[in-house]
Order: sequence, then C-alpha cells, then structure tokens
Amino acid sequence: MRVGLRLFPLLVLLVLIAQTLPAFSQSPALTVRGHRGPVSAMSADESGTRIMTAGEDGFVVEWNVSEGRAVDRFQLSPYGIVSLSLRPGSRDIAIAESDGLGLYRVSAWNMDRRERLFSLRFKDPVSYLAYSASGSFIAVARSAQTGIVLIDSVSGSILRSPETISSTLSYVATGKSERTMIAYSPGGELSYWDLAAGDAIRVLKAPANIANPVLFANNRYLAGFDGQGIVIIDALTGLVVSRAEASASACLVAMPGPSEGLMAVEAGEYSVRVRTFAATAFGLQESGSVYAFLEGAIAGLSASPDGTSVFVPLSHGDIARIDVRTGNASTMISHPVLPVSDASAYEGGLFVLTGSGLLALPSSPQDYSQGQPFLHSAVRGEDRLIAVSEATVATWSADGKVAPLLRRLDGSGDLELLPPGSAAVSAASALGGRILFLDASGTLRVVETMTGTPVFSFSSVGLLDAAFRDERRLLVGKSVSVAPAAPLLSIEMATGETVPVDLGGSAAVRVLRGSSGTCYAVIADEDEAGRKTSIVKIDFRDPAASTALMEYRAEDVSASIAETSASVCATLGGDGAFLFGAEGFKSFERTAALPDRVFEAAGYALCLDSDGGLVWHDPVTGRTVAELRFTADGWEMTRNGEILTGNLF
Repeated sequence: MRVGLRLFPLLVLLVLIAQTLPAFSQSPALTVRGHRGPVSAMSADESGTRIMTAGEDGFVVEWNVSEGRAVDRFQLSPYGIVSLSLRPGSRDIAIAESDGLGLYRVSAWNMDRRERLFSLRFKDPVSYLAYSASGSFIAVARSAQTGIVLIDSVSGSILRSPETISSTLSYVATGKSERTMIAYSPGGELSYWDLAAGDAIRVLKAPANIANPVLFANNRYLAGFDGQGIVIIDALTGLVVSRAEASASACLVAMPGPSEGLMAVEAGEYSVRVRTFAATAFGLQESGSVYAFLEGAIAGLSASPDGTSVFVPLSHGDIARIDVRTGNASTMISHPVLPVSDASAYEGGLFVLTGSGLLALPSSPQDYSQGQPFLHSAVRGEDRLIAVSEATVATWSADGKVAPLLRRLDGSGDLELLPPGSAAVSAASALGGRILFLDASGTLRVVETMTGTPVFSFSSVGLLDAAFRDERRLLVGKSVSVAPAAPLLSIEMATGETVPVDLGGSAAVRVLRGSSGTCYAVIADEDEAGRKTSIVKIDFRDPAASTALMEYRAEDVSASIAETSASVCATLGGDGAFLFGAEGFKSFERTAALPDRVFEAAGYALCLDSDGGLVWHDPVTGRTVAELRFTADGWEMTRNGEILTGNLF
C-alpha cells in the first residue's frame, strides 16, 4: 500500500525552475578556466572581439580575442551542450542540450544578467539551432522530425512555421529582412520559403547527405562535405559547380571580409591543416594552405573578422588561434583549477580531497586570512572521505581501487577499516565513534573508528544508501522491488531486527541523519503525471505523517540533502540548490558552476559544485557568502567582494 505524504503547497520545483532562476553572484575571481573536457560548439560575435564556446561539461566560456584569454564562464546546464548560437546585436545566446538518454532542451540566456529567458523540451534530438539574421527568432531542426520549429527569441513562444516542409533539415538561414528562409535537407533538397505566407518559393534538387553545410560568397554558394570531399553548390540552381579533396572530418567556415571565400580546417592527431579557397568563375580555387603543429585539435572553428586567423577547439577544453598566413599557433590563456573531489565537515573544521592530496581547512569562511598557508597530506588515489574528528578522517576511492583507510593526522599511523577484497564503497556515515560503509555488493558494515573492529553487518540486494538513524539503529534506503516492499528499513544493530518504513514511493535513493537527529530521505516515485522526486522529512512514529518538503516533477537520483540549524537544503533537479526554512522556500544564489552536493559546515550550507569548488551559503536567505577554489600551488577565496589568496604546500 502506498502512503500519501503531506506536501507543503507551492513547493513543486518543476514550476519554480521553469519560471525563475536563482540570483547570480558575480565574484571578482582571478582565475577563469576553459572547459573540463571537449568543446562541443563555438561561435564568434559579429565584431569578432569575443568567441563563445560550449562544452560537454555544460559550461559556456567567453574568450577575449584581443587579450587572447578566457574572461568569463558560466554553467548553463547539468548536461552536455550540443549546439550554440549568438543572437546578433545582443548578449543573448541559445543552446541545445542533451543528457544522452532522451532529454533534449533548447534554452535562451542573457549572459550579462545570467538570466534564462526560456527553456523548451523536445522529444527528439536537435540537429540544428541558429538565430535568424536579425535575431528575431531561433530556428530549430530535429533529426527525427520533418520541418522546422521557429521560436520567438525573447518570449520562447512557438511561431508560425512553414507547414509543408516534408523532410528533415540540417541547415537553415535567413536574410536580414527575415522574410525568406533557405533550407537544406540531407535528402537532397535545397528550398526557399516565404516565412510570412508559409509557402515554398522554390524547391531545388541538390546533392544528398552534405555534412557541415555553410553559405559563403554573399550567400551565392553552399559548401559542405560529401563522400568525395568538399562540394560547392550554386545556391540559386542546386547544381554542383566545384569540388575539392578534403578529409571528411574537416570543418568549414565562410571567410569574412571582401574575399568572400571559404576556409577548411582538417584536424590530425598532432597537426592542423588550414586551407583557404576563393570562389571564381572557374570554380573553387585553393588560395592558400598552412600546417600548424597542434595536439588535441577537434572539429569546429571560427574565423577572425579580417580572415587572418582561425580559432580551433581543443580536446582538453581550451581553444587555439592559428595564423592562416604562417601556420603559427598559440593556445588562448585559461587558468586550470585543482578540483575538489570530496569534502566533509566536523565540528570546528573541514577535510577536503583534491588531486594533490588531503587538506585540513577551517569550516567557516570567516576563518580564512590573506596569505594563510595550508599543507597537503599525500594520498594514494582516494577521491572520497568522511570526517570523524579533527585528527581522524576516513578516505577511499569510489572505484574500489583504494579501500577505506582511517588516516590519523597525529602521526599514530593509519588503519585499514574493511577486509581485503571488499567491493567499492557507495555510501558512508559517521556517528559516535563508529563508521558505516555500504558497498556496491549490498553489504553494510559498521566498524569502531579507532580500532577498525567490526560491530555489525547486513547484506541485501537493492540497497541504495545508508546512514545512522541514531547510535543504536541504522536507516537504509532501498528499492521497493526487494522485500519488504517499503523504500526504507530501520535496522536495530544489537539484534539485527529490520522494520520497514513505508513512506510510499518506488525507492529511497538518499538518506540523511541531520545534526538535530531528524532523518530525511530522497524518494523517487511515479504517478499518473509521470516521474517525481521528493525530499521527505521522516516521521518514524507515523510514516503517513511524514512531510514532503520539496518535490521535483522528474527523476533525480543524484539529489543530495543537508540540514542546518535554520533550514533543510537540497540539490534537486540539476538546476541549482534550494532551502526550506522558517521564511519558506528559497533558491540558493547561483555562482558560475551548478552545485553537485550540499552539506552543513559551521552553520552554513556548503556546496561542492561541478567545477570542484566550495561555496558557502547563508542557510536562511540562500545568499552566497564565499567561494573557495584551488590551483596546483595555491587557494583563492572570494568573500564579501574581496579576494583572498594563499599557498598550498
């Protein structure tokens, strides 16, 4: 039987996320990095003074061309961004994003205000996205659907689109007046449309399956790749007028300026070939070719306004500038950061794991001072931890290659906490001198912290998370598909007795015991309206009286919870963090990166963000108090508009 939870009104996150976005905290950070992985899309503004890149990490990075460096970055999505377009004459951009599992969204943003203008969800992958020539609307083509969707650039309203387009499209462009549209279909059709009337003006037969199409020479020609190389089509007739050999992985861009030519960039493993072409009465003539020695270049490029340089994305997340006259290449400057893989607070302090080691830090941002040095302790590949006291912390690796180890910082030696050959740890909790570990095989173990002596063990399939309920009992989150058919179990350690706690729902994917002793769960469920995820405050005496504090109308198995003295906080829905306190429901103030996890530290709500940074928030208002980030040899904190820095040793 499903138990109905009490739900506070007006706390459904799907509505909140669709209509509003948390305020943005503009920090005067010194370090601006590129992407954490491959660049997936790039575009230059009309003036050529800035380039915007989007990546698989969900970030958009702005690069200043004249300064040759990254100047700004902001995470627009928890998913990969597959397309990017800049609105002419504006600081608005449009992106298409996908989680790779069936979620496809198109959204528009104002980058100055960090404001999402609108977001629309599609059922099919987006194959093409671009603003119209004057920026009035966004054209969206889908790979599994015929026709085109036209979206108002400001309101996100769906505009009237030509209804008689009977094929899928891979390229769309308009003239400045935006009265007519040219479209190319991989089926071999080049067509012109009257957008006001919605009628076809002309439909031409053209070569099929042209990849990476681009208009050039004042829209006189359409270029792209077929199985034989570069093919040039007369845009007025659809006929092939010229060909040139080229790699199928090459990328094309129209040359700006009076030359009205074409550039092709072919990326190899260790070099890039840049070729320039001019359209003449005798066909496409190659006018130049240079090689640049550049490792890690990938498909995609943008050209400088004078046509003397191209900008090429790199696989590690930066971009390079190549002089098309000499082949000289230089990487645009960005500042790599040292990401935090995990953090855990105890009363009076904070343990942090980075790729360089373990750090013991103050838990309050008010306790950091300019020039303060911190000392790394060496690690062996650990990326997870849980604090026990100011002198002890347990560390391990999520992949199971490094088993849990109790690290004693007083020099008394380290202690192995689990038997050899144990499966990878998926969850941990500490209370009263004991640590609980749940591993990937479904085995739950409790050990004495100081001796490693086993206290209790329990095994079952379908276990998802575990925490101490109190010093005598454990709380386990599980799937209801495994008996007993309840999402939670309360386990008495002295006797092994298990008591189902039925809150309803399909599974409890996360459980937490707050510092007050109150327990919470993240419950995944599905009803007639679809999937949903709820943050629930548990009433063990009467589970039916348990309270759903927040609800998100979709599935989010990575949600996290934290309890402060003033509020309950959560990351839920992938678009930010939220709190519920005496003043009601509020969004956390946004920073450049989206929060991955939230926990309590020194009375603050502390977020570990997707960039590997730590962000303290006021637990009453959600306002950003401070941000902390690390580089290979130092740390940087922004706090109340000031920047503090120090060294790491």
